[in-house]
Amino acid sequence: AERRRGLLSCIAEQLVALDMDLMIAQHFPAPKPALGMCGDPAAGPLGQWLQRAGLGAEHALSQACAELYTMFGDWLQAGPDADDSMIQSALDHLLDGAGAYLRGKS
Repeated sequence: AERRRGLLSCIAEQLVALDMDLMIAQHFPAPKPALGMCGDPAAGPLGQWLQRAGLGAEHALSQACAELYTMFGDWLQAGPDADDSMIQSALDHLLDGAGAYLRGKS
């Protein structure tokens, strides 16, 4: 079943993981529990899909995925006064990239 999941399903799963990590990060005092968004983008649901699809690190969608993880890390490092627009910008870029990819496949 894992192989049949499409891009949008994996993005949805990635968004749930991002949302959960954001809530945990905002409500847990330091030290924070391990957060998936602090790990390797290739290990996340979207990263795994990108690997199965054969899209390397140079592909725009792979770069947008990596950027989302980087921005989450930057946001986490910024602490309680972090600007949420950092993550929103990376998320917008990811969704734009996914749309472009899907339009190119049709």
